[in-house]
Amino acid sequence: VYGDVCKIAVFLSIFINAFRLGAEPFFFSYAKNENARQTYATILNYFVVALSLIFVGIVANIEILKGFIDSEYWVGLNAVPCLLLGYVCLGIYSNLSIWYRLSDQTRYGLYISVVGAITTIVFNILLVPKFGYMGSAWVSLLAYFSMMTISYVLGQKNYPIPYDLKRIIVYMVISIGLVTLSFWVFERN
Repeated sequence: VYGDVCKIAVFLSIFINAFRLGAEPFFFSYAKNENARQTYATILNYFVVALSLIFVGIVANIEILKGFIDSEYWVGLNAVPCLLLGYVCLGIYSNLSIWYRLSDQTRYGLYISVVGAITTIVFNILLVPKFGYMGSAWVSLLAYFSMMTISYVLGQKNYPIPYDLKRIIVYMVISIGLVTLSFWVFERN
């Protein structure tokens, strides 16, 4: 069930990987410019808008997209919003992680990844036996959220970029609200 519902969430993952492959070379080539940090902050704002739109778009069209998986696994569709929100956090983390690459402090990438891995292992052991695939979906969200948060905090201490955190939170809250309305309030057939 979990593997099949992940097929729906992979649409967002593809977008994140495509963005990362295009953005990272730009980030490195632009690093010496006077207004580079402000540009990185602006890029993150637009990236979060795009992530939020795709997040809402996938959930709003879940009835169409569920055709990509066998009908016997549709029972797991409740995990899709959680998986997608986890991918949103992973996408933001990917964008935030530029600080340790530009400042040649890549060891922080290792530390953050280890935290994500430990979180995944420990909480899967705790939650999967009780909640099954939903436990694993929540664990993915928790792991990616923790990696995103740690990267933001460490980045602001070591390589401050003036991200508009309030605006980003507003985008996230609105998208989560729309997903909640679309997926759980307006019942699916």
